[in-house]
Amino acid sequence: MTSNKLNESLKDTALLKYFLYTLEKNSPQKLPDYSDVVVECVMPTKLNNAWKKYLTERNDLNNAEQWSAALGNLVLVDKKGTETFDKKKLRYVKSDFSYTQSVSGYSYWTSNQIQARTKKLSTAAIKIWILPEEFNITIQNTSNLYYLDSDFKAFKGTEPTTLSIAGMEMKMPYWNHLLREIVRQLYALDADTFRKATKMENIRKSLFTAEPTDFKIDDDFFMQTGFDTENCLKIAKALVENFDRIGETNFKEDIWFTIKH
Repeated sequence: MTSNKLNESLKDTALLKYFLYTLEKNSPQKLPDYSDVVVECVMPTKLNNAWKKYLTERNDLNNAEQWSAALGNLVLVDKKGTETFDKKKLRYVKSDFSYTQSVSGYSYWTSNQIQARTKKLSTAAIKIWILPEEFNITIQNTSNLYYLDSDFKAFKGTEPTTLSIAGMEMKMPYWNHLLREIVRQLYALDADTFRKATKMENIRKSLFTAEPTDFKIDDDFFMQTGFDTENCLKIAKALVENFDRIGETNFKEDIWFTIKH
C-alpha cells in the first residue's frame, strides 16, 4: 500500500479506527476490546473557547482547520473529551494504547506536532501493510467489483484476481486463498471477537479445530480448507457478518473482489 492510498483510506471513520487499532497491536501489552474504544481528535475539529485561546497563544489558530483531521491528531480512547491539551495528557498517560500514551510526552500541541506525528504513524502503517510488488495492483474499472452480497452461484467455474480488505488490495489467484486471507485479517484485528464469530450457529462446528490442518491460524487454532467456490464465499460472508455483529463493526462493506474474465 502506498502512502497516497493510505491517506485516501483514512478519510473513512471506520477505517481510521481499524488502522489505529492495528498499529497498536504491535505493542506488548493487552489491549482493550476493539468494540470498547473510539477515535478522538486530540485537537477537536470544532474548537471551544479554551482551545481557541490555547492555539491563539501559540500563533497557530489559523492552522487548526487544516490539521485537525490529520492522522497525527488522532488517538484511541475509551471515551471522548473536549478538554484542553494539558488536561487530555492526564488521560493519555494512563492509556493502554502506546501511541495514545506517547502523546502525553509532548509539551504542547499545535499543527507542528500533528504534522510530525502524522509522518511517524504513516511510516509505521505502511511498514505493516506493505506487500511484495507482485501483489500490488490498481483497479481501473470499478464496475467489475463484487462484494459479499453477490450471487455466489454465478462465480462457479471462475477464478478471483484481486481481493481488497479495508483499502489493501492484493492479487488472489484462488478462492481458498481469498477465504484464508479474510480469516487472517479478521483474526489479526481482534482474535477474541473472531473466535466468538466462529462459534455462532451459522458456522459448521467442524470448520475450526485445535487439531492441525494445512491452514494454521494460531498455535491452537486451525481451519479446514479445500472448499468449492460457492462455499468459500458463503463461509467468508458468514464469518465477516458474525464478526461485525459481535464487534459492532462494518467490515463487510470494506471487502470486495474481482474475477478473471
